Order: sequence, then C-alpha cells, then structure tokens
Amino acid sequence: MVYSSEQRRHTAGLQLVHSGEEVRVGDPKRLPMHYRELAQITADHPLVTGNWSGLTAHIFRIQLGDFQYTLKIRREESLVRNTDGILAFMTELMCRRRIESARQDNYTPGTPLHYMVKSIFGSLNHGILLSPWIEGRTLWEVPTREWTDQLLLSYHAAQVMLCRLGIFDWDPCPGNILLDTQGNARLFDFGYAYFFDPCIEYNSTALLRPQAHTAERFESRALFPSLMKGGENLFGTHAYDLWQRSKLAVIPRYYKFSENLHGIGAERRFVWHYYHLAKRWEDALGNEADARALFLSELYRSLVQDMEAELTVHFCTPITMQKTEIILTLLKKHYAELHQAGFLIPGDGELSAAQLLEKYRQKQQAVADHQLAGVGS
Repeated sequence: MVYSSEQRRHTAGLQLVHSGEEVRVGDPKRLPMHYRELAQITADHPLVTGNWSGLTAHIFRIQLGDFQYTLKIRREESLVRNTDGILAFMTELMCRRRIESARQDNYTPGTPLHYMVKSIFGSLNHGILLSPWIEGRTLWEVPTREWTDQLLLSYHAAQVMLCRLGIFDWDPCPGNILLDTQGNARLFDFGYAYFFDPCIEYNSTALLRPQAHTAERFESRALFPSLMKGGENLFGTHAYDLWQRSKLAVIPRYYKFSENLHGIGAERRFVWHYYHLAKRWEDALGNEADARALFLSELYRSLVQDMEAELTVHFCTPITMQKTEIILTLLKKHYAELHQAGFLIPGDGELSAAQLLEKYRQKQQAVADHQLAGVGS
C-alpha cells in the first residue's frame, strides 16, 4: 500500500503523541514561574487579565510584574474532531521550535523572522506554550479598508520566510494574523502548518496540490473571507484593488524565493513554479482585461477550495454559506469566461453551466446541513 504524505504525517504524529515523548520549544529557565504552575492557570486566576477559547487550546493574557504574556493551554479534547485537530498543539510546538532555531542562527532585527511571535517555552507533555504578549488586533477586527501596504508586505514576507524554513501554513485565517501597533502583520498560530522540503515539494502534500501556495492560502483563508465578513461587495472596486495590492506585495517575494531555491540546488520545476506564478501575475496586472479575468478566476478558485475544505471537516459557518452564494453568482454570470480561459477547477470544466449550477446547489445544501452555531469564521 502506498501512503500519502498526509497519511505518513498523521501516523508519525499520533505515534509521537501516544508515546509520551516530550516536544519542547524554548528554555524553562526563561519562564517567569514554574511550568507546572502555568499549566494550572484558569480564567479566574489573579494573573489573568483576559481569556479566549480556541478550538484546540485555551488562551490567556497574563500579567507578571511589568511584563505581559500569552499563555496557551491545550484543551483536553480538541473541538476540531479530526487527526489534524488532535495533533495541532504538537504541530505548533514543532513549528515554533524550527522558527526559534532559525532565529538563533541568523536573526537580524527587521528581517521576516520578526513577524513571527517569539516562543519563551512550550511543552507537549504539560500542554503549555508561553509567548510575549503582542499588542494589536487580529485581522477579523481590522476592517479591510484599513489594510495597509505595510501589513500586506510584512505578511507575505513572513509567509515566504516560513516556506524557506520548510514550513507551509495551510490556515492563515484572519484570527491567526495580528496587526501590531507598528502596522506589521505578526503570525502567532502554527497549529496547521506542516513541514515540507521546498527543494523537492510544492507544500506538505508533496506533489499533490501545486495550486496551494502562500498567496493562494492568504486569498482563500483571509482576504476574501474578511471582505465578506465586512459586508464588502466582492465584485466591487475595493475588493479588486485590495487583491491587486496583495499581488504587488507578493510578486517580488516569489521572484526572490525562486532565486533562493535556485541557489540551494532545488529541482528545476520548483524554482520555476514561483517564478512563473509571479510572472503570470505581473503580466496580467499590466492589462486591465487580463487582471479582471485573473481576479474572477482566483476568486472562484479560492471560494470553491475553501468551501470544500470546510465541508470535508464539517466546519461550516455563515461565511461558508456566503461562499456558496457567490460561487453560484460567478457561474451564472461568468461561466463562459471561466470555462473558455480554463479557469474552472479540475473536473468542473467537463460540466455544462446547468450541471455546475446543480452541483453547487447541492453543495450549498450540504453547507446548510453542517452549520456550526456561534462560529463566524
């Protein structure tokens, strides 16, 4: 039997979790109090000045003297009831350990590593992760009309740096991206970020999903959902302009990443992968008709892929329902353009407009059947 990279990752992760082997990041000597005491903190603890419930961990803002910290305590049972949810806390510790190793090796203030939160100490066996508190707002709390070029530049710099470190972030949702008080993006959640080798793989699925890359993930998980949550018209000028600004921020990063890959002897197809993406976007943005066509195609792709992912894990929200409505609108108004340009996702191009509409009406019903109460992302 041939196992996929995801199956191998799941098997290895579950074996590690069940083995009782420790996974640590940071140094317990840097803790402001013993890690066993930190593991006992609850919302009513006198040190706690704020608390939030995540799907895989409880998050506390704690004050000790003049210093503030973010404390994550792993849930006894993840609310994401699949293997990735079970492994999310361990996954985050392993990613942070790799980031901290890179920070120690070649950290220079102002480099993209600055946009990733530092880790003071984390322990799998004790279920804790302590980091400095970063003042700011998540992108869910920042209207898209306040998304600056600096935010977009720092975000894409951080994500491409993660790829250089061999970490692919599948879930850069707005709740996982912080806008700090200096106007920079800060990444602080790596529970769904997995290792890969950028010299021989597109991402952590190896060769299975070359269409998944950091810019696509941002559009699918953060940009378009944030526009929808803010009540913006996805076919309006603001959405189109923001998408273009994001592209302009990532294009030079992809060119540079292509050069980096070439310099370390990556296989030719992976060097050219990022170069061709950047070149395609750069060329399209130079022509209004081509840019509009590309925007519609990437909007369609992002909405379909994200909706399918949420359906797969039965994690559907009101925004998932909005996605199905916009997909249906795109098919009603732009099927001919999407089909002729080859922009429909694999399998959809073989269906007529009527067949596609019926397919996604059925998907819409499935989304309605799997709505999660009280969740808005």
